Amino acid sequence: MYVDKRLDDVMAVQTLSRLNRIFPGKTGTFVLDFRNKAEDILRAFEPYYRTAALSNITDRNLPHQLCEKLDGAYVYLWEEVEAFAKLCFSNRNDQAFQAHLKQALERAKMPTKEEQELFRRDASTYVVAYDFLSQLVDYDDPELEKLHAFLKMLLPRLRGQDPDPVLIDGSVRLAGYKLVNKHEHALDLEKGAGRALDPLGAGGGEAHVDEKARLSEIIKKNHSLFSGKHSDPEIAGWFTAVVGNSIADAKIIAQAKANPTMGQFANGDIKSVLAAVVIKALESHHAMSEQMLQDPKVSDDVFEVLLPEIYEQARFAMPSAA
Repeated sequence: MYVDKRLDDVMAVQTLSRLNRIFPGKTGTFVLDFRNKAEDILRAFEPYYRTAALSNITDRNLPHQLCEKLDGAYVYLWEEVEAFAKLCFSNRNDQAFQAHLKQALERAKMPTKEEQELFRRDASTYVVAYDFLSQLVDYDDPELEKLHAFLKMLLPRLRGQDPDPVLIDGSVRLAGYKLVNKHEHALDLEKGAGRALDPLGAGGGEAHVDEKARLSEIIKKNHSLFSGKHSDPEIAGWFTAVVGNSIADAKIIAQAKANPTMGQFANGDIKSVLAAVVIKALESHHAMSEQMLQDPKVSDDVFEVLLPEIYEQARFAMPSAA
């Protein structure tokens, strides 16, 4: 199996478990993964290894709770849901109900990007929860059924596409390629510890973290901390190198896993390890590394930016084999 996109949690388990399907002449399996880290795949499988258990039961009132939450977002009006359902469940074969979806879609573009994402996730959770629970519980509530149909048709439009995609068709020609076996992983589930699975919940919580946006925000912060002119790729390269070399230290990984808070982690060896890493970076990123080593204020300010990233990455890193 060739994998070229990110796989998280149950999606990783469902996708990779297809390799277990039998076929005449099939004697083994092989995964060539261009995108995911071995430790992330291992962490996804651990809850399901040998047995799977729920930490609690799913609340049968979940659709009602989500309905109330979605109503409060004011993306749709109930008159629109009613009008949509009347047309959608009729014998008409036209697409007249699309007009009601367009009105809701326009309202969904009004709030911030984070609010848009939260509504989309709540709507998706509602559709999944109602699909599942309505097979077990007779809700006898036409409003829940109408909202389910409305959101199921609205969701593909909420996901949308990049409004300004970069088109490179015809501008790039592949002259050749080379496959390099960077590393082979043997994932040992026996050493892991499973955890109880959470039941369906009331959705939302927080929006998905956009990694590109997060790195862009970090670059913007670093621009204000260092004096002189530095390009975005230059700062991104320095930041990535410093964080990567810091979490390559076994002590940092062990201390991040042992300390439940970032404040406790900061009292360990991170400052001495970071200083050694920055000295090492003098050769490739001299100007920024020199400022951090010579100016205590720059050092403290940059440390505050680096600390959360190093702590989070180190917590989930796997120690290098000796």
